[in-house]
This record gives sequence, structure tokens and C-alpha cells, in this order.
Amino acid sequence: MNYLLLLLSPLLMQQAFAQEIIIVNETVPCFLNQTAGIEMWENCGADEDTVAFMLLPFEWITGGYFTLIIVSIILLAVYLKYHKVIFAVGAGAVLIPYVFQLFPDQWLSFAMIMVAVGLAATVLWMIRDQIRG
Repeated sequence: MNYLLLLLSPLLMQQAFAQEIIIVNETVPCFLNQTAGIEMWENCGADEDTVAFMLLPFEWITGGYFTLIIVSIILLAVYLKYHKVIFAVGAGAVLIPYVFQLFPDQWLSFAMIMVAVGLAATVLWMIRDQIRG
């Protein structure tokens, strides 16, 4: 088996080039640039997307999870008000268009898992109530 790997290794390996340019994003956000002046509005994209420009400081403070925190608070408030998982899932379904635009992918996958867990718990609760009679 090792001989086969040695024979195929030139086909499996790619060349690495040490002279490639690696683009590193700026560590200071554009709204903290004290020397930009009026150009800050253009550099931060205020003329293109006003909502993203307004949320930029909050996204920076929360590490990019500001919209996640807001919607999580809304869903928690719905659950605490009605004490039913299905209402929180319904409120989350209403917020789906915002979710796909604003939330990171890792949160979406976790949210889908939690929706499945919540719906499974609701179904098990209904079955348990039917068995108890």
C-alpha cells in the first residue's frame, strides 16, 4: 500500500509558491480611523448600504454577532411570554429572511439543530400527554 502512495504522490501533491501575496484585512475598523475626515463615510460604505454602516460599530463591539444577539433576545422574550417552543420557532421562521442575510453560517447550522430539537421535544410532549390520557 505504501508503494502505491509513493507512486501516486507526484499526482496528489501541488506546488507551493513562497512569493504569493497574502491579503491581510485591516485590524482597525474604518469608523475608528481618526485621520480619515469626511472620507470615512465613503471608506465605510455609508453611501452604499446605510443599515450596514449604522450596525458596523455594534457588530465590531460584539464580534460580528449583534444581529444574532438581537434576534436571540426577541426569541427568548417570545418563549418567556408564551412558554411554548412552537411560538418561538414560528417567530424564528418569520425572521428567516433576515437570518440568511445577516447571520454567520455557523449560527444558522446551530439554529437548525435547535429548531429540530425544539420540534422533537414538542412532539414528544404531545405523545406523552396522549399516553397519559
